[in-house]
Amino acid sequence: MTLVKENPTHLEAPPINVLFEEAHRRRQRRWMIGLALSLVLVVTAATTLVLLRSGHSGRSAVTVDHGQRSPVTPVSAATTPGVAWIDYDAQLHVGNPITGTQRVVATNTGASPVVPLVEANGRVYWVDTKTTFSPQSGDSLPTVHDFNLANGQVRSDGTGQRVFLSADKRDLMIYRTASDLSEVPIGRSGPTRQFTIPFGWALSGGAGFALPAAVANGFVAERPSGQPGVFTFGIWDPGSGHIRVIGNEWGIIDSFTPPGGHASLLALVPAHCGFDRACTIKIITSTTLAAVSVHDPLPYGFDVGGAFSADGRKLAVFVRTNSGAVNPTTQMAVVTTRTGALHLVKGARSNIGESVGWAQWLPGDRTIIGGALAGTNFSSTAFLDNHYLVNAGTLAAQPFTLIANRDLDVNFSAVAFSSPH
Repeated sequence: MTLVKENPTHLEAPPINVLFEEAHRRRQRRWMIGLALSLVLVVTAATTLVLLRSGHSGRSAVTVDHGQRSPVTPVSAATTPGVAWIDYDAQLHVGNPITGTQRVVATNTGASPVVPLVEANGRVYWVDTKTTFSPQSGDSLPTVHDFNLANGQVRSDGTGQRVFLSADKRDLMIYRTASDLSEVPIGRSGPTRQFTIPFGWALSGGAGFALPAAVANGFVAERPSGQPGVFTFGIWDPGSGHIRVIGNEWGIIDSFTPPGGHASLLALVPAHCGFDRACTIKIITSTTLAAVSVHDPLPYGFDVGGAFSADGRKLAVFVRTNSGAVNPTTQMAVVTTRTGALHLVKGARSNIGESVGWAQWLPGDRTIIGGALAGTNFSSTAFLDNHYLVNAGTLAAQPFTLIANRDLDVNFSAVAFSSPH
């Protein structure tokens, strides 16, 4: 499969989208500065139709501490888990988080360790971000590449600034400019479809470099709200061109769509969470916007970052452990999406330099791998305890690392998958 290449000189966005794109880039640069000062990011089946059809009312969360650090139950022996990430030397690693093995499979990728990778159909996708593109820069669009997990081949897939998956995970979405989106079939023949994003809007990447979010019959879009660091979010239906406004939010945690589903779950961090006030996370149903509220258990609010389990029943999130503009640690928690009940993972508390964490569910939904941005104290103990393997059933956690060098180890860019071997 080769992605259709287009002439980048024809991709200039309308003036208002140029301004939006620059504003979005400034927001990302602010995150980049914090990340650079911290030096490293350290370790980021369907749900029932009843859940998606039900009208969800906000319910009180229940906090339960599971403080034991007993061994974490691994994924099923019949499943071989894999994880891929980009290190701070732009090398692509592939490893097994259960056995602790890893290897470098590609060098000089140009990919960023603060942009999540995408895996689909046995291929890991990334974007060469060495060139910062804007419609007025004169630079060419970055190049999309993929690594074939089965045969080790690296392929060029055309141009774009971000890649992510469609809601049904059957298509690769290539976000080209503030106004251009391409849809390319994965592992099957079919035409490449092109979409024009509505004037004045852009696909939401959320805070913390989250990938754009796809939902059933659409995508999450955003535009400046007029408040610093806050964006107005909406669900864009590319078929009708209509955008249904959700509200002002700080960022997206993740989205989930069951196979063949006509509705999705979308986890959002409200706008006021960005100002370190106690807040709730919202898990909304995309078709009705009905919401389940996940209440702050400490109460100091939530950091951005996390992930739905593969069946949509659980959501990994990150809870702030103190008040104030600078929060030295964040704590992983697991939410039951049907009720909003939250369970703290007491043994998975991570040093942070920015209010962002990451999590990935290993195949089988029995184990979570994740952590947060390392703090300024890079002692060996602080580093090793900064990301964890967590048993999703018992919430037992154990420190986890694959490489002792923090610049090379698993980080925010990580993506988990079932290994083809």
